[in-house]
Amino acid sequence: MAPLIPEILRISAGLFQWLVRQMIYSTVIILPVLLILHMYKKSSIQFKQTLWLLFWIRLILPPDFSFLFSLRQMLSRILLLQTQLSTTDPVRPVSLLISNISNPVISNLFEMSVPFHIYLFSTLFFLWFCGLIFFGFLYVRSMRFYKKLIDTSKSVSNKRIIFILEKWKKRLRLHRDIKLVTARRAISPFATGIFHPTLFIPASLLESGNISLLESVIAHELAHIRYWDTFWIHCQSCLQIIYFFHPAVWIAGHHTNAIRESLADLSVIQNNRFSRDLYSRCLIALIKLNYMEAYMKASILNNKKTLFNRIAILGSLYRLSFSKCTGLAFMLIAAVFLILPMHEKTRAVEIAQSSQQKCVSLPENHIFCSPLPDQKIVLTFGPALHPFNKKDYHHNGVDISGRIGTPILAAANGYICIANDPVMLKKGFGHHVMIQHKQGFQTLYAHMDTVLVRYGQVIKQGDCIGTVGNTGLSTGPHLHFELHLNGEPVNPEKYLTF
Repeated sequence: MAPLIPEILRISAGLFQWLVRQMIYSTVIILPVLLILHMYKKSSIQFKQTLWLLFWIRLILPPDFSFLFSLRQMLSRILLLQTQLSTTDPVRPVSLLISNISNPVISNLFEMSVPFHIYLFSTLFFLWFCGLIFFGFLYVRSMRFYKKLIDTSKSVSNKRIIFILEKWKKRLRLHRDIKLVTARRAISPFATGIFHPTLFIPASLLESGNISLLESVIAHELAHIRYWDTFWIHCQSCLQIIYFFHPAVWIAGHHTNAIRESLADLSVIQNNRFSRDLYSRCLIALIKLNYMEAYMKASILNNKKTLFNRIAILGSLYRLSFSKCTGLAFMLIAAVFLILPMHEKTRAVEIAQSSQQKCVSLPENHIFCSPLPDQKIVLTFGPALHPFNKKDYHHNGVDISGRIGTPILAAANGYICIANDPVMLKKGFGHHVMIQHKQGFQTLYAHMDTVLVRYGQVIKQGDCIGTVGNTGLSTGPHLHFELHLNGEPVNPEKYLTF
């Protein structure tokens, strides 16, 4: 059982880092969305729905989702080019900060099989898991409440009300069987069920005698059924439970719910099926009913101001033409591939992922394997002539030949302690990775074309961590490989068989 604990900690830390990356990426999306909505307050409700849909899609997409021609890729290449052009410093190794710490207690901490940050992330993951259980419990309890309410309700047999229901089913082109039930409960009207929906109408509304009000409520709830809103509400609720700690999720949920109600209102009043004036008066009459206080708590309308805002925008709701809807669809697809991919990735990723190799068995005194098997060393460890300033300097690693896109393997087990550090980028290392191993060893892989790992990730010997490239101060495609022992570079050929 004890050996499983470090692995469980690493897995939990990895999941928490996954959640943090999703939170950062979604925050990057919601900021321009809020700005655009503020600038174009009178834009169509469908346009607003498209913008918020981008936010929800970003939460669903994996953090490693990438596209070759995304804005993230273009920006990365521009910044890397500027870094290469602006630096004239020779390539020099950068020792790890933790390797230079003289405090033996701290040094021993980083020599442990589980790094300190893994414990920190695991603790945060545990707190997130507790919150997940809590919000999940509230969600399940709410679903059970509505299910019990539906099961104990009576079917509506009034022929006039059934006629209204069938009339609006035809107008909204609904072909699913819909069950209409009622009960003496102070709760708002709602529709539930996906394939076999049920429409609940409180008895006080049926007994009010206001046929226009009753028809507007039935039409509105049928519009929710038409758009499969029950399914989308469940999906949204699941995302809100998972990312309960992210304020942007609750902001997006509030706006999305308001848009969902407005789309249902639009379906009722479009093509003069229900006049805007009459529909507005019906909503106002709904406020005056005795169960309205419960309605304010049970629905998305958490205060009267929100409800009156919904009434106020009825006059500005309009249906987009088919061509404009098609344009919004193309805009959504383009944004998914150009804006939402936020992970740096190139075409070499597919080559690397499909070409992962296994390390050959090595003698006990060799704990490392070659990062590029069957490749030759073109520059050894020791004194060398700098290729750019033509001055003598000490080459603190070995340069291994290789074609762009060739998979680079981890030389030994460990975890990623550096990944594309800005300081090292300016030093000319290009895309790079450093792995922390046991016994005070670190390995550095520089001038990579693609980095396939991230900071804190646990790595096993032979895992593909990236691909050979020509980034940074480099005269051609190759891998610059360094081996550090307690922060000092050592000759890799003494520990590896190339």
